[in-house]
Amino acid sequence: MKIRTKLYISSGISVFLVLTLVLVVLITSNEISRETKELDLTENVLQSVSEIDILTSEYFLFQEERMEQQWRLKYNSMGVFINSPESYWDDDEEKELVITINNDYMSLGSSFSDLVANYDAKKKLIQENSPLEEIKKSELIEERIISKMLVTSRSMISNSLKLSDFVKDELRESQELSRNLILIVSIILATILIFTSIFAAKRISDPIVKLTRSIEEITKGKLDIQLEGSNIFEIQSLTNSLDRILASLKLAILRIGTTKEEIGLGEAIKEKEKEIEDKYKLIVKNSSGMFYIGKQDWSAEIIANSELVCGYSIKDFSKKKVSWADLIYPKDKKIVFKQGSKLIRKPGSIIQRYRIIDKNKNVRTVEDRKTSVFKSGKLQGVYGIVYDITKQVKKNGRSNNPKEKSLFRKLSKKLVQEAYREKALYDKGEKLAKEINRKKNVAKKTINKKKKVKKTTKKR
Repeated sequence: MKIRTKLYISSGISVFLVLTLVLVVLITSNEISRETKELDLTENVLQSVSEIDILTSEYFLFQEERMEQQWRLKYNSMGVFINSPESYWDDDEEKELVITINNDYMSLGSSFSDLVANYDAKKKLIQENSPLEEIKKSELIEERIISKMLVTSRSMISNSLKLSDFVKDELRESQELSRNLILIVSIILATILIFTSIFAAKRISDPIVKLTRSIEEITKGKLDIQLEGSNIFEIQSLTNSLDRILASLKLAILRIGTTKEEIGLGEAIKEKEKEIEDKYKLIVKNSSGMFYIGKQDWSAEIIANSELVCGYSIKDFSKKKVSWADLIYPKDKKIVFKQGSKLIRKPGSIIQRYRIIDKNKNVRTVEDRKTSVFKSGKLQGVYGIVYDITKQVKKNGRSNNPKEKSLFRKLSKKLVQEAYREKALYDKGEKLAKEINRKKNVAKKTINKKKKVKKTTKKR
């Protein structure tokens, strides 16, 4: 299976879990919203019934038409809450209470209509000067109607309170359920995401770690190592490529007739570098010459043994307290720079003898053996060794120390060989460039001759 496919599967699982969490949140939110609406309905019914009680009492006392209109307006507005859809109420007890409240609502409206009709009849009896017994009888009927209305309103209030308690309990339970569900789903989501991420990372990283270890062994020269296969497409492709490279390398070794250790892989390279470094340190330690690397701007990086030649330490040169060019005797500077400038233009080696002024202001004679090294036509540096030959000059002879001569010859030979090799390559490239330019010139002359012939032919 490809790494991309595994990542897609992991992402798909994550998206599914997130959608599940969103769905749970939506469902619980809808349930809480429905319970909140039920609670609003019951509270509105309670408030409306209380206001109707007050209006009923006022109408009974004053029996004005304005009171009647206010009562009917409040009654009609309460009907919006009483006649709510049954979908709001999912519990049987709630539905029974809603039905009871609705019946009381209808009864209350009917009783008020009877009260108004009885009031109109009593008013008519008074206007017609009817007997007192009939008027009192009408008043008794009015009192019974009022009592019935009060009982009905108390029943509505009581049932509304019960319904409100039911709704509050359900709302509280819904909130707790919602909180618990979201918490549980979130924990499950986080757990699954963590485990799937760890699983995917482990499935991908383990083969890569094994392959990396195998490559490290190969760099140490162990070409017979067996690379493990993987069920991940990309890693298996890389393993197959490495197997082919190993097979080609083994075949090349067989054809050349050398061993793995001679190729210089890994540790072999490090050992070879250490061996060369130790030899270099030994040469420097046993030499009385100052080693340096010159740059194109005539500055020099002092490598070792500067105090033996001029008295100044390497720190003096690195901190730019003094430069080698400043130490050259004034009358010798011109010839030194003139001869040295040749090495900056192309590879070569020269030996210069000139005077310097040391740290104690004494004049010393030195022999400067230097070689310029180029790479791709650019100066890499001028590598040189400077010897103090003041005593030999005074004796009109050179050093007879065989050990010093041998060490110097070995180091100088390497520098000169490298310089000659660079010079040979430079000369070869220069000859090739001249040959190409010569052929170009011949081709141009031929083309020009042809053009002239064509022009003369056209004129004729």
